[in-house]
Amino acid sequence: MELSEKSIFRLTIFIPLVSILILAGILTYAIIDYQQDFLEKQFNKEKTQYIESNKALIKDEVNRVFDLIKFKKDSIYIRLKDRIENEMKLFYSIVNTLYEQHHKTKTKEEIVNIIKSTLREIRLNNNETYLNIFDTKGTAIMLPIQDHYEDMSIINFRDIKNKLYIKEAIEISKTTKDGYYSYYDVRPNIDQNKEFYKLNYVKTFEPLGLILSVGDYLDTIDKIIQREVAKRASEIRFGEDGYVYIVSNDGTLLSHRDKSLIGSNAFKIKDLNGKYYFKDGYIKAKENKSVFMEYVSATNKNYDSIYNAKKLSFAKYAKNYDWVISAGVYIDKIDAQIAKKKTESIQELQKFTAYIILLSIVLSVIVIVISSLLASNIKKSFILYKKLVNRKEKQLEDINNNLENRIVDEIEKSRKKDTQLLQQARFASLGEMIGNIAHQWRQPLSAISTISSANIVNLELGLLSKEDNIENNEKILTHVEFLSQTIDDFRNYLTASKDEKKVVFDIKDTIINIKKIIEVVYKDNNIDLKINFVKVNMNCYGISSQLSQVILNILNNAKDVLIQNNIQTKVVFIDTKIIDNKNVITIYDNGGGVPDEILEKIFDPYFTTKHQSQGTGIGLYMSKDIIQTKYNGILEVKNLKWNDSINSYYGACFILEIPIYN
Repeated sequence: MELSEKSIFRLTIFIPLVSILILAGILTYAIIDYQQDFLEKQFNKEKTQYIESNKALIKDEVNRVFDLIKFKKDSIYIRLKDRIENEMKLFYSIVNTLYEQHHKTKTKEEIVNIIKSTLREIRLNNNETYLNIFDTKGTAIMLPIQDHYEDMSIINFRDIKNKLYIKEAIEISKTTKDGYYSYYDVRPNIDQNKEFYKLNYVKTFEPLGLILSVGDYLDTIDKIIQREVAKRASEIRFGEDGYVYIVSNDGTLLSHRDKSLIGSNAFKIKDLNGKYYFKDGYIKAKENKSVFMEYVSATNKNYDSIYNAKKLSFAKYAKNYDWVISAGVYIDKIDAQIAKKKTESIQELQKFTAYIILLSIVLSVIVIVISSLLASNIKKSFILYKKLVNRKEKQLEDINNNLENRIVDEIEKSRKKDTQLLQQARFASLGEMIGNIAHQWRQPLSAISTISSANIVNLELGLLSKEDNIENNEKILTHVEFLSQTIDDFRNYLTASKDEKKVVFDIKDTIINIKKIIEVVYKDNNIDLKINFVKVNMNCYGISSQLSQVILNILNNAKDVLIQNNIQTKVVFIDTKIIDNKNVITIYDNGGGVPDEILEKIFDPYFTTKHQSQGTGIGLYMSKDIIQTKYNGILEVKNLKWNDSINSYYGACFILEIPIYN
């Protein structure tokens, strides 16, 4: 569909205007969406931070109650020890007084009986503290609560925890004379089959060899601690409305901000969702040692509606007392604050949207004015452009008329150039071949000349026997056969490619023929030529002489580099492999490598580092062209370190990859 000039001018005005409106709409939507998402994340972040800070607060308050329990326990424990020691001083003083009164007039047994009759009924601390006496061998002297064991050995007595507490007391009396030990014991005026945890203080009365033991029951301490902690917890306040509450194992509220609830069964209290949150908190805290919970409190009287009393609490289990100590704060205020901020944010976004719409209208008017001016200028330019196009079209028509002839001429020039390059490359190879022929023929011709001269001299002197003549002629024939074979080898290489047809041949045979051609020259220049053949055939499809030209060119270049660089130990190594369905021929030398600055240019036409009389710069160019175009392969060069399993070398590495013919 072609547009008229008028349509183009209208679009010049319409497209920018629509673009501005669309862009404004997209930007507005994107910004508002981003702002809403950003604010929502901010609100969530604020709420999370608020809840986390309150979690830390209520957790600290609960831990303070646990610290209070420990402090109370430690302080009361110290007071208990002081009291027990004072009680021991009292009993010890009475025993000592009785001993001083009677030790000169009465026997030991009589004094002990006086002590027993004097102290047996003495009770301290609400009738729960009394004196036990036994001797150093573990015989019971006086047990006011269990007098049926008196005069019996109690050294192997064990409490309900299987503790040998009498043995422990005797050991203390032997080592330190006095000290504390604890065990489970019966209690006055209570079922004698039930034992209670007790702290005892033991002291030795040496004149009579008696061990005095007095103590107090620790559950009394726990009751005092529980009473004091519960009272103190009811008074704890923190934050705006935080407080601490304690629930016992049967659900009794031991401590709460609302004193009217203390003593009631908290396990029966539930919120409007039917959740028994006191009971759930106790169970989860006991199972997990501590737990955070959120619920709607049904005990907050400061709210008009219980639905608003959203609460966060932390509950921790006190194993010694089977309590759950909790602290809670109301977190509904953050929801109200966030709702208020959301309303304010929506109002701000509405203002921003109105501003964007107004700005879009102003920009649209400006765009209409600018577009109108631009359309006028475009119209003028369009007219001039049409004239220019008409002129260029005429020129293009003339060019097209002559283009076909020019293409034919250029193709012919390119073909001639390629033919010339190939011919130059073959002439260069021919020069190399003539040198190789000279090296190959020099020794056998010299041998033939020597044998013939010797025959003539011996014949003139009459010294030539028939046998010697036959032997010498056989030697001459051997050398002639070698010369003939050399001619055949070089003729096979020099056969023009255009006279050959593509056939399947083994690359290893080609390399062997090349070795015959070049080995004399390599030997004369002290170059060690090593070849490693893969064990399988290296079949490929093409013209063998073309591949020979490539490999021979690389080997000649390697020879020139080794001689030019005056390498002492000259080595050239040909390695063959089959990799990924390709014949890979790698030719290494130890000539020091191709200089980095010319490495990428080495396959360029007419590029050479040799003197003009020695090289044309087309050998490697034609070699790469042959591998790529004739064999659909790859020829590349690298500088690298290599080794022949004995020595390590550094030099150029030419890699030929030619597809396998299957």
